[in-house]
Amino acid sequence: MSNTGSISGILTHAFTDEVNVEQLYAKKLASTGLKHSQVAKLLSIDRNSLGPIISGTAKQPSVVNLLKVGEFLGIDVPTMMSSLLRNKSKQDMKELENARKAAFIANNFDLTRLKEVGFFKRIDDVEYVENRLCEYFGVPNIFAYENIQASILFSRTKNPYDNPMIDFWMKSSYSYFELLQNENPYDRDLLKSIIPKIRPYTRDVKEGLMTVIKALYNAGVTVIFQKHLSKTQIRGATIIVDDKPCVAITDLNKSYPTIWFALLHELHHVLYDLDMIRDTAFHLTGEGDLFLVEDKANDFARDILFSSEKLKYISPMIHNPLVVAQYAEQQGVHPSIIYSFYQHEMDKKGKNYYAAFKDHFPDISDLSQKLNINLWSEESINESVAKIKETFKFT
Repeated sequence: MSNTGSISGILTHAFTDEVNVEQLYAKKLASTGLKHSQVAKLLSIDRNSLGPIISGTAKQPSVVNLLKVGEFLGIDVPTMMSSLLRNKSKQDMKELENARKAAFIANNFDLTRLKEVGFFKRIDDVEYVENRLCEYFGVPNIFAYENIQASILFSRTKNPYDNPMIDFWMKSSYSYFELLQNENPYDRDLLKSIIPKIRPYTRDVKEGLMTVIKALYNAGVTVIFQKHLSKTQIRGATIIVDDKPCVAITDLNKSYPTIWFALLHELHHVLYDLDMIRDTAFHLTGEGDLFLVEDKANDFARDILFSSEKLKYISPMIHNPLVVAQYAEQQGVHPSIIYSFYQHEMDKKGKNYYAAFKDHFPDISDLSQKLNINLWSEESINESVAKIKETFKFT
């Protein structure tokens, strides 16, 4: 689709010599023998209004008059507009450019949602919004957002997520992984040896996840834990960056067991679906599961954390917190994971237990703060990466 009629197209043509309206008009008068006053009457335009349109000095000409003159000269309205812009002030040009930026921003970002999550302080100032986004992504201007490397995520197939928040989330995550630059090669055998050892770390709410993330980093699998972004249902994602697997997990539903389940779910994809993910460059969990069958990944995560057989054993005693706590300790798992799996099983039977056992679920606010991967609150992704490198002692 041509952008000739857009502000961008008009501004581009305004500073080219492809069409000179004054010259065309002079040739038209010469070829027809008409006088300026006669043309004005023929077009039903006041001669004092026609002259400035032809010379490009008209300040606020009517669209109808531009259409008339354009039709008379055989040129379109965008070309007529371009001729007028050549003589506009710097302030007028700046306002037009800001309008172009505003249109781009409105089409590519959910401003209201991003303000709700604290990314923007205000959304009614084009210059502020552009500066915030450019500093955050490290790009020279707002239009460079389209060229962020994450665009390859949708280069091999049509973007199935018609949601600017998901696009923002993906590009933020991709840019983060690129800047973090895990120098460790992906070691699948090392990853396979790490996964069976993960479960006991669920019992350490303060340090367990951090310890596991460090171990995975050494195996060439980069993991970030970040705040759930409003208007998405993303629990996790596996993304290929520099041909190495990267995993992002969110605090969707603010549930401690869900974080661990999402991590192991994505690690299954890393282990067994990497070639398929390479074909699309990414996989999102929680947004329709468009590319991979998720049942195997769910079963894998469940078996690593707390198998169906174990759940079946403890279910009759689920309302005895002492017995559950003892069994959780014996099995090397946090009790909340047992309760969470029980809630899920009851839900499949049409019974809602999600309000039960809440006292046995840890508050993850301290965990979120310690991991400190809340990209939306940082001035720039680069700043967030620097903090994480320091927190995790990544080298």
